[in-house]
Amino acid sequence: LIAMYIILLFITVLIHFGLNVTWHKAAGNARSPSLVYIPYLFLLQGTSLVAARLAFYPRSDSTIITFLAVVSLLMCVVSPGVLYMLVGRRIGDNACQILDPKLFPREGDDPNKKYTGKTALMYRFIFGEFVWVSRDLETCFVEKYGVVFESFKQDLAWFPTVEPCVMIALSILSSWHPAEGSASQCNARNLLVCLLFFGFLVALLFYRPFTSIFDNGISISLCFMMFLSVLLMTIGIWIRTAQTSLLFVIPVYLLLISAVLVLMKCIFDIVAYGTDIWIGRKSGAREMLRKEQSRSYFKTRGGNPLGFKKAFFGSVNGSEPASEHGQFLMENQGGGLEPGEPVAPVVPPVTFDSTPSHVPAVATFQNVNSIIITCEAVV
Repeated sequence: LIAMYIILLFITVLIHFGLNVTWHKAAGNARSPSLVYIPYLFLLQGTSLVAARLAFYPRSDSTIITFLAVVSLLMCVVSPGVLYMLVGRRIGDNACQILDPKLFPREGDDPNKKYTGKTALMYRFIFGEFVWVSRDLETCFVEKYGVVFESFKQDLAWFPTVEPCVMIALSILSSWHPAEGSASQCNARNLLVCLLFFGFLVALLFYRPFTSIFDNGISISLCFMMFLSVLLMTIGIWIRTAQTSLLFVIPVYLLLISAVLVLMKCIFDIVAYGTDIWIGRKSGAREMLRKEQSRSYFKTRGGNPLGFKKAFFGSVNGSEPASEHGQFLMENQGGGLEPGEPVAPVVPPVTFDSTPSHVPAVATFQNVNSIIITCEAVV
């Protein structure tokens, strides 16, 4: 992870001096530092699993390895909290979602560029109706940290911290070796694994955290198949009769389908990523936002001037309070205007437009690792 971060810093420096852009824009183009989040998810499951095994069942001939295992496990456990402190708690003040201009063009936009009919339905299915943008376009917050949260809804931007917690809990449970001949410990561990998957499945069904219908459907399907696989194997181990062989055969096919589905999802995400660049989805949203902010005043529509999912300039009747940034603009740049009245923020033009918005749903990376160790967790 450190090596990748150094590489991203090097790329950022090259872009900064090569293209003569600000450090924020250079980091945004390099997707630094949030690209580190992808290998973090790939490595977290295996690292936490091995570290937990070595920490809970230390080798008598190697104190150093045990110490490193304990340190590694502690680092894995605190990593979701660090992720929230560095990114999660800053999202609300630095980023928000706006209605996608390709589905909801603003006044003065070319109506021919609006997606309608079947194209609009497919577009909503794959990308959703909202686009993440930085509140202050010059900081390029979304471009720098968006890999972590861009796939998620604005109200659930904290959800990326839940997935690492599930992965760590699964690793700890998988590292638990029941005493030989202790059926109660084996059943207890397997039941806890089932409850973990069931809890995560309920969370996905209740919150549907991803912006696009497609990502929600894939994530729920994968989690359901893994939960069902673990449940069937747990029941089979618990009953322990000759008639339970089918309870072990079905999970094999479910896990195989899950693996194929994950592979297809990865390929789909790569295609969607390229499509996002080609159609200029996020660059168009930034350009629209720049134009709106460059005007002398905002024309409020129902208290939501830019189609923000949550209006940070407040509602027209004052029932919905403005955020600190919106209130500052109204008090200091609007001459003490009331919420909903024309505001004149001064925002310099932004030309940063090279970064696509759609990133693979992070649940994909979790499921790749979870599928690998599911059988080991219960058998």
